[in-house]
Amino acid sequence: MPPLNINIDYLANHPELAPELGKLFYDEWHPIYDQRGQSFDDVVSTCRERANIGSLPLALLGFQEEQLVGTVSLKVQDLEIRPEPTPWLAGLFVLPKWRRMGVASILIGRAIEEARRLKLKRLYLWTTSAESLYVKLGWSEMERTDLLRPANRYYAAADLSSPPDGTGSKCAAGLKMVKDVSAAARHDKKLRKFFGGQAAPLDMTKERRESG
Repeated sequence: MPPLNINIDYLANHPELAPELGKLFYDEWHPIYDQRGQSFDDVVSTCRERANIGSLPLALLGFQEEQLVGTVSLKVQDLEIRPEPTPWLAGLFVLPKWRRMGVASILIGRAIEEARRLKLKRLYLWTTSAESLYVKLGWSEMERTDLLRPANRYYAAADLSSPPDGTGSKCAAGLKMVKDVSAAARHDKKLRKFFGGQAAPLDMTKERRESG
């Protein structure tokens, strides 16, 4: 395996790769898309919508030489039970061959740089499998909930107003930890400052398993 020399570019500069992204996402998360009634064509269409540079949604692609190794996106919304927080880091995907090599951290770092370029103040994300990675990169836990399957979904936020640490891979974060949804409801006052002065409503009627 050659040393990593990841070049990151916008999907907007490689729109022909949208179908390939759609296939990667659909193969990885097709049970989720099936549950949501989304076809493969729907997923490809969603990827094409991310072919932007100056506005959201946008997708970034990572290349080793000319080989696609991973992708990450910035989106306006990514979790229906929490409609107020915006924008979101989403669609982080590294091809299996390139996992556990630091590619995800590189992609996240570049996404944070893009968020700052777009003058975004804060980013949110949710994950069911990569909590330790985000904690290592400086994200703070915001909530943990089992209302959505799979259980124990964790989501976090990063405050982008602090200067980068020079690597672009870490970001300062300062959100209070809220251990579960019931605690979130009880800690309405604590949450207000993270939702622009308004508490996030808890809508138990909506259920979403977001992927890309």
